[in-house]
Amino acid sequence: MTPIDDDIRQEIRDSVTMFRLIWEEVNTQFAEMDLDHRLAVFSEILPAMMDLSDQLEDELILEELREGIEKEIEKRTKKK
Repeated sequence: MTPIDDDIRQEIRDSVTMFRLIWEEVNTQFAEMDLDHRLAVFSEILPAMMDLSDQLEDELILEELREGIEKEIEKRTKKK
């Protein structure tokens, strides 16, 4: 068995935490429904939440890249 990278472990933890939070919210908001219906609601909501999470993560990464590039440009222009 190969060791799992710490970044991958953190990604898994984050995903599981998000699943739990969404499930808890579905259970709270739709408590009057039976389990099958709550699972159906969860199954509809989860993909949208995952897409949103991925988009937000991508935006944060892009922002970090932009900031890094801007800092590098500033350093290079100050050296001249």
